[in-house]
Amino acid sequence: MLDHEILAHLQRQACQPRQHASFFAWYDRSADGKGIAETGIVRNLLDALAEDGVHEYSDPRPSGDRWPDCWATSQNGTATAFEVSELVDQAALPAGLSRPWSRQEVRDRLQTIISNKDLRTAGGAGSRDVVLVIHTDELYLEHAAVTVALAEHVFALPHANLARAFLLFSYDPHRRGYPFLELKLAA
Repeated sequence: MLDHEILAHLQRQACQPRQHASFFAWYDRSADGKGIAETGIVRNLLDALAEDGVHEYSDPRPSGDRWPDCWATSQNGTATAFEVSELVDQAALPAGLSRPWSRQEVRDRLQTIISNKDLRTAGGAGSRDVVLVIHTDELYLEHAAVTVALAEHVFALPHANLARAFLLFSYDPHRRGYPFLELKLAA
């Protein structure tokens, strides 16, 4: 295949209509399918952490309930709740076209997700350490650029119910894994 044919093919793929972040959207939309998919996303994060030598959580499994999305076992053997959310350009979905994000758009959207999950987590039974995993497959959100854009940014926790938050990017063949970023949360 010639370079211009490859570029044309990639451009056609990028312009296809989409409903959500396509990389993580393999699952069926039933309750069981959703639990399996969310656990898979958490497993992807835990594998990426392990690649970096961090082994804080293991054995992710679906909760089977509305809250949390899944559970994992912490190093000390206790259950840790994991909530999963998606960072996707809702405005671009109907048209199906990806577009670049501004730094402020990334920060604002992440803050909205964090605030909503922080509120939803209030009063959750069974775990005081709630970890939020935000996954994305947005074409214009590159790990390196987002890391720089968020280097000094601290996200507000209006209800102080989340212990940690991670942004998980789709599979990177150069890394042979999933790039991620731990988001800084206000104390």
